[in-house]
Amino acid sequence: MALTQEQFMQLMGGKREPATASLASVLDLIKQPLDYYAVDKRVPLVGGQSAADLIGLTGTQSIIQDFSQGKPMMRDGLPDERFIEAAGMIPMIKPAAVGAGQAAKYLGKEALRQVETGTGLLGKGTIDPRMYVYKPTSPSKPLPEGVGSTFEREQVRGLLPVKDLSSNDLLGASVFTFPADSTNFGMKTLSISGNKIKPEFQTIGEGGIPFGRSVEHQAKDIGFASNEGAATGQHNRYEIERLKNLERGGSGRIIVAPTTMKNVANEAGGEAFSLQPVRQINALVQSLGVQPKDLAKIDNMVRNTKGGQYEGWVGMADPYAMEQLATANGVGVGKADLVKKVYEKYISKDAQKTLGYNVEDLKGSLLDPRLVDAPANNMGELWYEVNFNKGLTPSKQGSLHNDYLTDMGGNYLGTTGLQKTGDVFGKLYDDILANIPVVDKNGKKIPQATRELNAINVLRSQKENASLFVDETELERLKRLLGL
Repeated sequence: MALTQEQFMQLMGGKREPATASLASVLDLIKQPLDYYAVDKRVPLVGGQSAADLIGLTGTQSIIQDFSQGKPMMRDGLPDERFIEAAGMIPMIKPAAVGAGQAAKYLGKEALRQVETGTGLLGKGTIDPRMYVYKPTSPSKPLPEGVGSTFEREQVRGLLPVKDLSSNDLLGASVFTFPADSTNFGMKTLSISGNKIKPEFQTIGEGGIPFGRSVEHQAKDIGFASNEGAATGQHNRYEIERLKNLERGGSGRIIVAPTTMKNVANEAGGEAFSLQPVRQINALVQSLGVQPKDLAKIDNMVRNTKGGQYEGWVGMADPYAMEQLATANGVGVGKADLVKKVYEKYISKDAQKTLGYNVEDLKGSLLDPRLVDAPANNMGELWYEVNFNKGLTPSKQGSLHNDYLTDMGGNYLGTTGLQKTGDVFGKLYDDILANIPVVDKNGKKIPQATRELNAINVLRSQKENASLFVDETELERLKRLLGL
């Protein structure tokens, strides 16, 4: 489409410099905040452009500014190419020519609304200017559209349907707990913050708590998995309590309900203890082809950690990176410390800007949909019975869980609403809490939250007197608490 200068004037209501100059100023006001969403330079075709460029405001604003200043509108005998952009924006900019004072607010909101909803001139066939971008956010300056849901994934491994826990299973049993993260099971991540993950690098969630509902695991009587030491420690607790349970006239059944770990949208939480988050970051790095000099800045933040234990970190783009994260070979710390340190640096603000993603989106892609907002130290999403016939068995790496190579026998019993761990264990928890010191060795008062966490940690790890025997009285209490 080509416009003559006269046609352009007619579209603008026959008004010359004053109206168009005013309009140019208004569009510049709109363009400035849209420039805030800078598009990642690696995005094909549109890399390096801002949101204002993508929706046409840049060209429209500039041609109107030139027109208002009397600059020629023809180049080499042809109409200025920016007329096309101006014509496409006319239905939106007419209100601005009428009243520049109110137009800026209206036009800015309308532009973003059309992009958001896929309607209007800007929404149809237009690339969302807020994709492929790191979006600075903070509690004091939240983004209007929010952050944490810009990712794509699909379920590729089966989960058993959620079912209600039966109170009949609890009567006469002994209940244990241990901590588990809230990462998803069986979901393949396709993109994060608009960045497509190449198929060869796409990761599949291996689960924390949802691991216990895996169809393939349950077919093999596998209730959970952990490293050998942790799995052995937990199983020893179950063996000791099973004998005591039978002596009390119980059913001999041992039931486990894992407790949730801390989930924080923009910092390392319970998910940081497994390889899933750094594996996801590695997939992002490999898919984007980030410049080595940019990655070096992030990797050096790891290597330069005080103490020098991380100097041997090979760097995220190195072919050996994931193996080193799985073994901690070449560094002076254990696997868990290396994984957490690398994760912390790669979700820093600087790293997010460099890679063009938001940590909230990364974490959103990692977490189970049912546990995204789960508070810490709650239990009820998974109840499973320990399968002593299965016991502990070695897992083949990569077949069930890449991080935890000892399978723990168990069978899914059901799900209840999440409840505080202390409430579920009732008097047992209260008695343990009462024995947690109120002051430290220096006489300083210990915060109540710390004391409560210490009591929960006793329930999670103590070999004896850390399980709940469910007699008739306890069952009635749990039925009310859990809605059974």
